[in-house]
Amino acid sequence: MPEGFHPQAWHNLFRKIGTLHRGGEYTTVGPYNMIAGCTNGTRPVSFKLERL
Repeated sequence: MPEGFHPQAWHNLFRKIGTLHRGGEYTTVGPYNMIAGCTNGTRPVSFKLERL
């Protein structure tokens, strides 16, 4: 987990980041981009993940 990153957010994003890292695709935004969210109901945050 990256330093300073919220544990619940990392838990929600870990598999999605791994899929993009290994060449997988999501079609939420584009073939190499996706919007993902943290499931913390009191402080929801959205993340845009892009394979570079």
